[in-house]
Amino acid sequence: KIRVRVLSRNANDRFDEAFWARRIQYAVDYRRTVMGPDFDNCRLIFGEADGFPGLTVDRFGPILVVQVLSLGMELRKPQLFALLLQTLRAGGEQIDAIYERNDVKLRQKEGMEQGTAFVPLDGLRTDLGGHVTIRENGILYDVDYIHGQKTGFFLDQRENRQLVKRYAAGRTVLNTFCYTGGFSVYALSGGAKEVVSVDSSERAVALAEENVRLNFGAEAKHTALAADAVEYLRDIGDRYDLIILDPPAFAKHHKVLGNAMQGYKRLNARALSQIKSG
Repeated sequence: KIRVRVLSRNANDRFDEAFWARRIQYAVDYRRTVMGPDFDNCRLIFGEADGFPGLTVDRFGPILVVQVLSLGMELRKPQLFALLLQTLRAGGEQIDAIYERNDVKLRQKEGMEQGTAFVPLDGLRTDLGGHVTIRENGILYDVDYIHGQKTGFFLDQRENRQLVKRYAAGRTVLNTFCYTGGFSVYALSGGAKEVVSVDSSERAVALAEENVRLNFGAEAKHTALAADAVEYLRDIGDRYDLIILDPPAFAKHHKVLGNAMQGYKRLNARALSQIKSG
C-alpha cells in the first residue's frame, strides 16, 4: 500500500542503536514539552511524524500501547521497545507494561500476522487485566487497552473534548456514537444541564456509564442508550441545545467514498434539522 518509507534525509546517518536512541529521545522530549501535565496520557510516537513510519505508541499512565504496521518497524521492534522503556525510565517515568495491539488487517499487506500480546521485557508485567484509569485535564477515564477500539482511547480528540466542555454550560447535550463517553463526561464537567449518550454497542454504553460514575457518582444527570444513533436522530424533537456527531469511518476504500460523503451529509442534515432553534 505504501511503497517507500523514509527514515532519514541525512546521508551520513547510520541506522544503529545510537540513531534509534536519539530519535526516541527526541520524540519523548517533544511530547514532554508540548503536553505538559498531560504527558502521562498522550501519543508518544506518531509514525512518520516522528520518523518511525508504521509505528504508533500511545501512553496511558504506566501502560504503553503500541501498534506496528510496517515490516521495517516489525523487524526492529524488540530494539525499539527496549530503548523506549530505557528512555522513559531514565526520565523518572513509571512504566509497568507494554501491550501490542497488532490486530489490524493492514499488517497482512506487509506479510505480517495479526495479534495482540504483552511485551516480555525485564521489569514489565505480562499478567495485567487490560484496564487502566487515566486522568486527562482533571477528568478520569477507564481505558480498556486490550479490547477497546484502536489502542483503547482516542487521545487525538483531547482538544475537541475541551471545546465541548466550553460550550456545554446549562445546555441539554446529545452525544451520538458516544463510544466510552469521552465527550459526555466533558459536557457534564462543563456544567451541562443533562447529557444523553447513544451508541449501538451495549458494551460501549456500559463503559460510558462507568466513566460518568467514575467522575460524578450515580447522581449525574446522564442517560445512556444502546441504539442506532442515525435512527435516534430521526425524530428527537426540539430537545437538544448541543449535538455531538463523531461517527465511525463510513468509507474504508476510495471506491465507496461517494456513498460515504452522502452518508455524512445526511447525518449532519438530520442533526441540524433536530437541534433546538437558535
